[in-house]
Amino acid sequence: MNLDFSAVPRLPDGRTAQEHVEQVAATSRAVKVPMGPRSAGGTGQMMWHVWGDDSSNKPTLLLFHGGSGSWIHWIRNVQALSRHFTVYAADLPGL
Repeated sequence: MNLDFSAVPRLPDGRTAQEHVEQVAATSRAVKVPMGPRSAGGTGQMMWHVWGDDSSNKPTLLLFHGGSGSWIHWIRNVQALSRHFTVYAADLPGL
């Protein structure tokens, strides 16, 4: 992820916004799913950040952001939600 957080003030604990994003992302696993029919030359991938374990008995929760953002729209919620759900946060920048 190559985002410019230079205009964002430091968090109360002294971390930068970029450090916070990297720390939360590090608690997830990235899953890339091929998109489009291969016969039509589909080469795109859908990116998901996943918190939790698919083998657990927790229900699955899918999170889709709006606007032209990314999975970080959910950054305040994903770790807390992962206590009760296996959380899949879509990463659709620019969509």
